[in-house]
Amino acid sequence: MPLLNDILIFSYYCCYCAIVLLDWLLHVVLGRRFTPLTEDSLLRDLSLNDRRLLLSDNLTGRWWYQGFTQLLKCYREDDTCSVAGRMRIEIRWKEIIKNRLAISRRLPTVDLTKCHIKEPIFIIGPTRTGTTFLQSLLYQDPLKTSPLFYELMCPVEENTDAVDAGKDPRVLMFSFFLEAAYRGKRLFKNIHNIQAKSPHECFPLFENMGIFKAYQGISGNTGPYRDWVRARTGKDPRVLMFSFLLDVALRGKRMFKYIHNVQAKSPHECFHLFDNIGIFKFYQGVIGNTGPYRDWVRARTKEEMVEAYRFHRLQLQLILLARNSASDDQHVIVKDSMHGVYLDAILAVYPDAMFIHTYRNPCKSLASVCSLFQHHTTCVFDLKDKGRDVVDDPLFHAGNEILEFRKNHPDQEHRFVDIDYEHLVRSPMDSVRQIYDKFGLDLSEQAEVKMKEYIKENPQNKYGRHHYNLEPYGLKEEEIFEKFRDYIEYFNIQY
Repeated sequence: MPLLNDILIFSYYCCYCAIVLLDWLLHVVLGRRFTPLTEDSLLRDLSLNDRRLLLSDNLTGRWWYQGFTQLLKCYREDDTCSVAGRMRIEIRWKEIIKNRLAISRRLPTVDLTKCHIKEPIFIIGPTRTGTTFLQSLLYQDPLKTSPLFYELMCPVEENTDAVDAGKDPRVLMFSFFLEAAYRGKRLFKNIHNIQAKSPHECFPLFENMGIFKAYQGISGNTGPYRDWVRARTGKDPRVLMFSFLLDVALRGKRMFKYIHNVQAKSPHECFHLFDNIGIFKFYQGVIGNTGPYRDWVRARTKEEMVEAYRFHRLQLQLILLARNSASDDQHVIVKDSMHGVYLDAILAVYPDAMFIHTYRNPCKSLASVCSLFQHHTTCVFDLKDKGRDVVDDPLFHAGNEILEFRKNHPDQEHRFVDIDYEHLVRSPMDSVRQIYDKFGLDLSEQAEVKMKEYIKENPQNKYGRHHYNLEPYGLKEEEIFEKFRDYIEYFNIQY
């Protein structure tokens, strides 16, 4: 298998070189691009019925499509975005279209009342505060579950025969993608290790509604999209894999695995679920021109975000039902830093939700976020501009928003537990007991054994050390402290 992967990756490299040359010829001779990134190029393969279904309001209001097209425009107009970056965006945007259509077709065949998401646990700490480790640690408890990376990227797999046979094409696709990604960007695994079948942030669920947390950060041309967000608080999977690999596998950046190791079958952030509603957390972070899109995200109303979280819950229900193991006895654990911005919307949809707030010196966490984007970008942008974008965007550090909500709602304090990053690193089982005690959960002997095994097998810096500081991004500790002064003092964060 490793030899086969080597051959495939070499073949992809040859194809990529040919595509770069073709794109250059098209651009110079005809003024066109190999991947035009237009609405027509994304929708042209859809039947008339699929177009109508996609643009109907059967899942959510049409506002999601504004974010979907706004961020697409930012990438289309960014001349610094590489061929591989444009191809990656085209593949992900087509995947979101496929997700929404698959969800629409699946809904009439399932009984959502068979999946009660009871007392879900939201990990809402700012990015780079130990949330990935904590989610994976809690996932070791048999009475806890989380959406896995491949499920978040594609909540519904329509090839049910393959799934029933234990050969889910999503697992194959994203396992291969992640392996190739870490070969090309090895440090990223140290920064953020991801596996296809591991828990992950749930922001991809929001991408299916046009809210892109991450994708607005990797371009510098997303101003119109940010304006939009502020206004409201059947392809062969092998083809998807082939195209998606081109950017991450062959860009020559070797830091991926050290920064943030991800596996196809590991728990992961749920921000990918937000992709399906047009809120792109990740894709706004890896180009430098996403200001308009960021403005759009910040302009979302509470009513729209309540709708977004209803769609988030719907996607989680479909994921759990597809496992044929949905149980009222299990607590679902989801995590993403953007949840801290929308606590009121979450409680409107999940009235019995519980929240784990991890905290850390924001100078360190924000420097780490900036480094993550620097090593993941497919575009050219000024590092100082990116530093400013990260500091100003609460989707990555919602400390002030979390503090404001808790001061305004002291009656909700029973829902929150605060976990110090430094203590989590030193004594992870103490932090686990703190969480279980606060929420009245039983830590079984089996769960404790599995957690201790996970800690032993996953020490800090397992794949290499991630070095970062504020200076390259034009940021100073004094301004970070001033911005988060109340937050730092309230939680007594060691500065």
